[in-house]
Amino acid sequence: MTAERRRFARLLRWYPKGWRERNGEVLLGAMLDEAERQGRDRPTGAERWSAIVHGLGARLDRRLALGCAVAALLLAALAGIALAGPALEWLRPMLPGNAARWGLPAVSAAVCPALVAVAVVALARHRGWLSEPRAVLVLVLAVPSFALSGLAAVSWSVGFDAANRDVSGGWFADAWAWFVAAGWALGAAAIAVFLVAAIGRTRMHAATAVGLALLAGVVTAPIIGVSLLTPYTAAIAAAGVAVLTLLPLRSERVTSPTATAIPTSGTMTAGNRRLSRASAWLAAAGGAVGVAYALTGARWSSGAVDTTAAMGQGITLSLVSSLPLLAGVGIVLAARSRRAPAHTWGPLLLLSVSFLAVALGYLGAPAWDRMAPALAAASVLGAAAITWWAATRLRGPVAARVVIAIVIGVGYAALQGMLVAPLMSFALPLVAAAFAIWGTRNCSGHVRTIRQGGDTSYGTAPQA
Repeated sequence: MTAERRRFARLLRWYPKGWRERNGEVLLGAMLDEAERQGRDRPTGAERWSAIVHGLGARLDRRLALGCAVAALLLAALAGIALAGPALEWLRPMLPGNAARWGLPAVSAAVCPALVAVAVVALARHRGWLSEPRAVLVLVLAVPSFALSGLAAVSWSVGFDAANRDVSGGWFADAWAWFVAAGWALGAAAIAVFLVAAIGRTRMHAATAVGLALLAGVVTAPIIGVSLLTPYTAAIAAAGVAVLTLLPLRSERVTSPTATAIPTSGTMTAGNRRLSRASAWLAAAGGAVGVAYALTGARWSSGAVDTTAAMGQGITLSLVSSLPLLAGVGIVLAARSRRAPAHTWGPLLLLSVSFLAVALGYLGAPAWDRMAPALAAASVLGAAAITWWAATRLRGPVAARVVIAIVIGVGYAALQGMLVAPLMSFALPLVAAAFAIWGTRNCSGHVRTIRQGGDTSYGTAPQA
């Protein structure tokens, strides 16, 4: 290889290996031909810049989106566990200096949101919503914005601690507002660049599109920034991106004129329909009694010595009443699903045991040492149910589905596991009644079309 060819070939290193194997020789030949026409023996500045931007943009693909989403979800789960009071006290002696006080908020406010941003932009670039240069520009603006958000969180923490000790926090503590302002500006610009690409698909005038995108960026940047200060929002966003990465592109859906239609088992027998509806109404009635007892039992029940005891007993009653609802849901889903019954009843059984564990735990309220083991077991059982359900229903390669399902389950156990069941106890009457009215209806003869390559689609078959 000549020295001239090596100079141009080095530019291809910015592109991922797969892209180079498919397009490298074509691009290299085009650059060499243009250089020969202009009498040059080295790339121009514009060619270098174009290779850098387009090469980095080409690396923003589905694999990177999935990896960043999984990493963000795991970090958010770990941060949620570490930021909990007992876990933080246990970790504090192991961490150097102020790492527990400053490092964990920085992870929650900067690292996790930045990983989510990379995952979102990579997914958007992979699906063709953003061009390579625009995707790189969004990340150049968004990642420093979240870094400034993390600095603002740490700066505020330093200033707060200094104020408690009645000492000066120094310039860093006083700079939190500047960090917020700079992060807001960069975040608004990143959102505006992203939205201009979406609005550009319409017939809107360019100046109007830019103005609307900037306005939306200014308004939504602080909302997104504040919502991502906690690991909960970052975990939910990362889980959503991880699931979306498994959805195939239109170009990946192989169609065939020999597609066949197979009817799904979308109908239930009249007896099963009545049974599922009766189970739901039973759960609604039991849940209503449980909620009423939780709110008023201390006034009239001899078994409730105070409002805390009444609340725990009411939650227990309501959660036990959720078991008929889960049975009714299982009857409906098993009839409508083409999957093995074990993949419907297995997760529902784990969820039932999880609710029972919480119900038993609340019998010991308000003594946390009596409640904690049951709530921890319920979180693990709920995570196992979610993992099983997701792994058998997500699309994509088996390994990717299993990894994402496990990570989502871990995130649930770490962040939401102890909250969902108690909240569900108060929502049970409405949820069960809605299911009894709408959820037990038969779906109308759906068919599944199987095409070449295993792709499927669903439609409605005419009724006889």
